[in-house]
Amino acid sequence: MMKKINVVALFRVSTEEQGDNKRAGIARQKNEIKKANEKYNLNIIKEYLLIDVSGANIINTPEVSEIIQLMQSKQISGILAADIDRILRAKDFSSFQLLQECI
Repeated sequence: MMKKINVVALFRVSTEEQGDNKRAGIARQKNEIKKANEKYNLNIIKEYLLIDVSGANIINTPEVSEIIQLMQSKQISGILAADIDRILRAKDFSSFQLLQECI
């Protein structure tokens, strides 16, 4: 049997109202993460729920600081999110700092 890869799950909505939204809502994100977790045989060691946090400000949250520490200490190998825009904004290159911190 293959060893499971340790990851964290990240759920994020920019506003509390968005939490119920069908596309970006928490329920849809949880469903997508559950499917990916089963498909790739991952081990989610912790879940992070960020509400009222924009994609541009995600790097400044204590939760992301903790995720970076977990990656740098090799306790996790990645972040599982429903969509890449839940983690960073491709239009804003400063948000790629998260990837830089983890290398």
